[in-house]
Amino acid sequence: IDPKSCESIHKNNRRRVLRAIAIFETSGTTKSEIIDKQKHEQLYDSIIICLQLDKELINKKIDDRIEEMFNEGLIEEVKTHKTNTTASKAIGYKEVSSFLNNEISLDEAKELMKIHTHQYAKRQRTWFRTQLEVNFIDNDENAFDKINNIIKEKWSI
Repeated sequence: IDPKSCESIHKNNRRRVLRAIAIFETSGTTKSEIIDKQKHEQLYDSIIICLQLDKELINKKIDDRIEEMFNEGLIEEVKTHKTNTTASKAIGYKEVSSFLNNEISLDEAKELMKIHTHQYAKRQRTWFRTQLEVNFIDNDENAFDKINNIIKEKWSI
């Protein structure tokens, strides 16, 4: 139906394959044709600013937060959730479920959760860099001045 989308969607990604088929069946237009027609422009005159931290600091914050989640009852929370919910697809659910099913140790569950969260954070950074016109600013003592300069340049204030 849509050879161009086939190149970008992995054949095992059932959700996206079915979505591409559904788009064609309901509209008569392929997903790739719809994407090609889009202008990929901002709808409003705006500035997107992303305050960024050092990657090592982000990873430490992720690791600390995961430890905190376990300390605050993540295991008990996963025990009470139903298996076929949106929450069951979230990072952490699968890892804790594997621990509860005696497939991996608690330390392995924590480590996998950290790895998967680091990977997700990297995908988010990549998406912002490639999909939007974003001004990345280091979140330091000069951040306010840098943001102020970007605003002044954009709108000649």
